[in-house]
Amino acid sequence: MFFSIHESTALINVARSFTAPRIVLIGSLCRKVNAAAFQTGSISRENTSLRCIQLIVRALIGRRNRNESAVLQPVMVGGGQELGLRSGTLPVPLIVGFGLAAELALSEHALRQEACERLGAIVTQWAVSHGARVHGAAEHRLAHVLNVSFPHWDADDLLESLSEHISISDGAACTSVCATASHVLSAMGLSEPHLSGAVRLSWSHLTDADSLRIALESAGRIIEAKGGHHPASRRWGHDS
Repeated sequence: MFFSIHESTALINVARSFTAPRIVLIGSLCRKVNAAAFQTGSISRENTSLRCIQLIVRALIGRRNRNESAVLQPVMVGGGQELGLRSGTLPVPLIVGFGLAAELALSEHALRQEACERLGAIVTQWAVSHGARVHGAAEHRLAHVLNVSFPHWDADDLLESLSEHISISDGAACTSVCATASHVLSAMGLSEPHLSGAVRLSWSHLTDADSLRIALESAGRIIEAKGGHHPASRRWGHDS
């Protein structure tokens, strides 16, 4: 792909699945040929090397699970779009709020990154203690996400069994209608049964460490019951 970047290149859309070194390399090559490169996703040290970033609300922790019985009240009235929840094609209050969220994400990036790395160490230690295989190189992974597979567990079975304790994913939102193994993991050389057992765990700088440990302990007991794997005696996450 890198050999296809030349002086006539005008625009490159960088895949979200690219690792940090590749993002930095693409940004460097684009600057040499005066091309624009953009990526849809969250703000990180690596993708700020690109000329522009297309941000979306859920990439800045804008999406939250909520009680389906909760009644939302519109912040503006008028046109009645979105079943009456907003009143115009361009919701100005939401745009202003999202702009501030993007500003905070950039100015607080270092602190958020550090917090995610601390929580990531807890999650990784927990997963490994239960026999999980971690997918991807540690030095190239994002700080807020971990992709793993557990012995004797299929991803669908694991999601259902852990649903009362933690919410995890077995794929990306863009492929949710297609129940197939991740093409990214396949390209990384992952084979069965790890492909069909791969799940993704994610957290943010707002995740409470104590609540995280409690949830993981509950999930761990379920994983042990089927897999027969007993974690090391060392209490993960309490000595870091």
